[in-house]
Amino acid sequence: MIHKGDCLEVLAGMADDSVDHVITDPPYEAECHDGGGMVRGNSRWYRDEPDPTVLTKTPPDFACMSPSLRAAVAAEVCRVSRGWVLVFCQDQGIHPWMTELDQHAKFRRVCIWHKTNPMPKFLGDGPAQGHEPFLAYWSGKGHSKWNAGGRSGVFAHALARRERGVRNHPTEKPLPLLRELILCFTLPGETILDPFAGSGSTLVAAAETGRSGIGVEISPKYAQRAEDRLSCARAIPSYELSRVTAVNPRAFGVAGTAVSQGMLDGIE
Repeated sequence: MIHKGDCLEVLAGMADDSVDHVITDPPYEAECHDGGGMVRGNSRWYRDEPDPTVLTKTPPDFACMSPSLRAAVAAEVCRVSRGWVLVFCQDQGIHPWMTELDQHAKFRRVCIWHKTNPMPKFLGDGPAQGHEPFLAYWSGKGHSKWNAGGRSGVFAHALARRERGVRNHPTEKPLPLLRELILCFTLPGETILDPFAGSGSTLVAAAETGRSGIGVEISPKYAQRAEDRLSCARAIPSYELSRVTAVNPRAFGVAGTAVSQGMLDGIE
């Protein structure tokens, strides 16, 4: 389900503890948008005028995160979630997001998406950005629960593949990564909210793993793309999903033992 509009307006109409979990990738910090940080996906390099020797990059086609929006979103997602709140961010966003989330939920871990095929720096003046953090908070009662036992909070996956030669969103997360997070942190039949749904990758992964998804997206273009992708999403058989790193069998809703990491990357 996709709500088209401002996430704060939609969240304000939701009851306390009305979803099981939140998994979201909010807009990045201002550094991402002013050319001084990480701009990916649909960004373009062009030669500056009047100096053709200077390379500049265009910003993403959405607004950056503001302190006021961050504070309001942190309070709302923790209010409506009765379980996990997972928030992707830049390195620069870890402290600002933790400052806000600490007021409403229990900090559990800074986790890492290890990008196995990072984009190189085009000017060759430094190492590629090979990771992206996400914060794991518990907004439920009692002790936090997950399905992956003692495994680490590092998740290794390649960048999102293009669909029919097109990238769905400038900061799109790969479906194998989102499927693994959903299997590790949630149970079949639960509801996952993504208040910054973008092109709907979290919701597609939820549908593929037997969960329900609620998304909010302010951009009509990306909201439509999310709806189109969701219309084609189909549940992946549990025996295929179980080929992911040692996860409690209850994550699949079937008996059996998950065995090997990596094969999940091949499920597209």
